[in-house]
Amino acid sequence: MRYLVFDSEAEARATERVIFRRGAILAQSVGYHLDEAGAIVGERDGEPDPLGLTTVWDDPRLRADGKWVILHPEHHSAAENSDWLAFVMRGIDAVVDEGGAP
Repeated sequence: MRYLVFDSEAEARATERVIFRRGAILAQSVGYHLDEAGAIVGERDGEPDPLGLTTVWDDPRLRADGKWVILHPEHHSAAENSDWLAFVMRGIDAVVDEGGAP
């Protein structure tokens, strides 16, 4: 697994929010619904399922070295589409680490 690495929790959380919001925009463009708070609403039997909410891309985790990590968005199934990944990652210049989870 590859992770984005940050010096602070605040940086990791801010980047996670950017990734999530961009992913939500793309999810909405292919038919998913967003609730009032911006969460992606899952579907069950082709209908919106308010119990199936996605509210984060990944929760930042603290490594033993004091760095914070979030999962690289390349691990999302939609990342098979290089345009999706390029949009989600645009302007994000975090260090990428192989296997850098806590």
